[in-house]
Amino acid sequence: MSIENYLKKIKDYWVLISVGSFALMIALLVGGHSSVFSGDIGASIEYVQAYISSMGITKIAVILVVFMLSFTVLFFMLAYASRWWFEEKWQGKSIPKIILWAGVVYAICILDTLFTVSIFTFLSGGYSAASSIAIYFYIYFFIATIALVTFFILVVPILRWPGIRVERIRRSWITRFFVIIMIIVPLWQPENILSVINSGNDEGYMVCLSGNRNINGKSEFFEKTVIPVSYDSRGVQVFSGNYDKETKKWSNIRRGYIYFDQGYEVKLGETCPERAEGK
Repeated sequence: MSIENYLKKIKDYWVLISVGSFALMIALLVGGHSSVFSGDIGASIEYVQAYISSMGITKIAVILVVFMLSFTVLFFMLAYASRWWFEEKWQGKSIPKIILWAGVVYAICILDTLFTVSIFTFLSGGYSAASSIAIYFYIYFFIATIALVTFFILVVPILRWPGIRVERIRRSWITRFFVIIMIIVPLWQPENILSVINSGNDEGYMVCLSGNRNINGKSEFFEKTVIPVSYDSRGVQVFSGNYDKETKKWSNIRRGYIYFDQGYEVKLGETCPERAEGK
């Protein structure tokens, strides 16, 4: 399949691809938050609904388009590794030249993958995260790319044995298998999607909220770990409950609005000290 035909298929099925991608994103968000909400699917659905409403459809569309384009470019490069590998002009060449060409094929795919990962890292704010986390993700994708390139190179000729002679059909079967795996794996452990969204920070979606509140007629300092939904000049709409730092899960999740007398402070991606929690 040429690039033109590949893009044409995306154009022909863009509605189905968009709806499917949006549904998958919702499923991952609901599943991920249901896991950290100790299985409370109702609270998870309510939070995702509020989360999407606060983000706005424009921001969701931008994220979706960037994800789809990046995934398309990444997958296209990996899928065509086998075609580059078996190009006729490299058949019968000396072993050093064949090894050099093999290195070029892997290098192209690896550079494309690292470039795509860099885009995701930048958009998610991961460039400001700990360097060890960034290095871990780059090593992970480096190894995954080598494995996938090898997978495509080996499986395309192997599929000749069942009688599938047309290379385009073989590539199509591999594509279906790869896409199914890419969908099943995140859904199997949906909580991992939160770590990806928050650039490797498992607590990146919560904040330590603090400020002065009027409690029982007195102005008292209040500090609590919450999951914010929206902010305004007087307070914050939140989901809150009991957070266990060891299991990294919430229980007794409830939605509410926290009002402050004279402004408030927000510490992103942090939990409040236990001694001051809720006071």
